[in-house]
Amino acid sequence: LVDAEKKIPPSKSDYGDVPNIERRVREQISRSNLWVYKGNDVTVDAVDALLGHFYKDNLHGIGRKRIAILGVGNLGAKLALKLVERGADVFVTRRNIKKLRKISDAINLIKSKYTTAKVSWTTDNLNAATNADIVIGATNGIPVITEEIIESLSPKGVIVDVGKGTITPGAIEKAEKLNIYIYRVDVTAALCGMIKTLSMTD
Repeated sequence: LVDAEKKIPPSKSDYGDVPNIERRVREQISRSNLWVYKGNDVTVDAVDALLGHFYKDNLHGIGRKRIAILGVGNLGAKLALKLVERGADVFVTRRNIKKLRKISDAINLIKSKYTTAKVSWTTDNLNAATNADIVIGATNGIPVITEEIIESLSPKGVIVDVGKGTITPGAIEKAEKLNIYIYRVDVTAALCGMIKTLSMTD
């Protein structure tokens, strides 16, 4: 089972500093079955399932919920598309405003024309998170979820960490005092589903 996502800069060869893992494994495997997957897609499915579970008893599911994705990149953009298609109003942030606008415009272009929910962008994390039902930290090593963001959430707000180190220690303490739950996404269920799909396809 191999992560097939290609992350090779144009200047690198197949045997450069960032190897094509799938190709390397294919070159070595002679007897075993080889199945490939993309790690970010498994994570997106895991987050989607988790949020769906939170609102399983709600008439609209996650529809009409305000969701902030702080640090929208590859994973965050895929997640934003999935959540907006489920009817959530999604607010995305990132530091590079040019890329942020393009990502937001692309998602709104790709989503079904019958989906009335949309993705909005801002460079202000606090603005995106204010009155949010769900805040998703999707940065890689940058703690963007602060005490102020915790205080700005809707009364039953939820924090989901899908990045690495997205929450400040002060925010964790503040969330604990306010009984706001913080979840670190577990991909086990989504991974099992993906393996079942690969097995049935095979």
